[in-house]
Amino acid sequence: MLSSVAEQLENSCTIRTYAYLPPAGTYAAAREILDIYAPEVFDGVHPDPETWLAYFKRYLTCRQLSEENQLAFFPLFLKGSAIDWYDTQATQRTSMEELLKEFTQFFCPTDLDRVMDRETVFTRVQQRTVKVRDYFSAMQKLAKRIPGVDEDLLKGIIIRGLQPQIKAFVLQHQGTVKSIGDILDMAKIAETSIGTTATQGACLRSWTRSERAARKCVS
Repeated sequence: MLSSVAEQLENSCTIRTYAYLPPAGTYAAAREILDIYAPEVFDGVHPDPETWLAYFKRYLTCRQLSEENQLAFFPLFLKGSAIDWYDTQATQRTSMEELLKEFTQFFCPTDLDRVMDRETVFTRVQQRTVKVRDYFSAMQKLAKRIPGVDEDLLKGIIIRGLQPQIKAFVLQHQGTVKSIGDILDMAKIAETSIGTTATQGACLRSWTRSERAARKCVS
């Protein structure tokens, strides 16, 4: 099976950036290529199961492994309570789709979990230390967890959670906002403007203090 996996890895998707490519035709080459893009090992809690599973699926698609090899590789990326769960399953696994479905049902949050979660798309707000792009990314991710949140509703929720000064700027230009991308662009402009103003204010205050100290020395 190892030689088969090595051959499949060598013939898999093109690696976009590669600083060092080991000699072709060796299992070491296949193993090194595998390790570069391999998912983290999932311990039952970390990384986030949904995020981990999404990456693992992309990894399998990229590697183009046979279903037999996919089933063989899966437990190699588990440890702790996750590998305990895998080992205690009595069924003989013959389908990767069924295995990933079992994983989702056991480790990933249910719709009820998402509704009861303290942080949802309806409760998240942009904290002072959070960049606009990070806030938008988090909101879009949270929105995917709750069915029925369409783009129009999400636009209103995102604007509501923006920092007050940024929100005021976006609302002033609401007539030109047609999509979430437009809101992001406006919010980033406001963020940059507020940051520049704050920097200028800090410089002015510093200069004023220095001037006062100089006058005291003269007097």
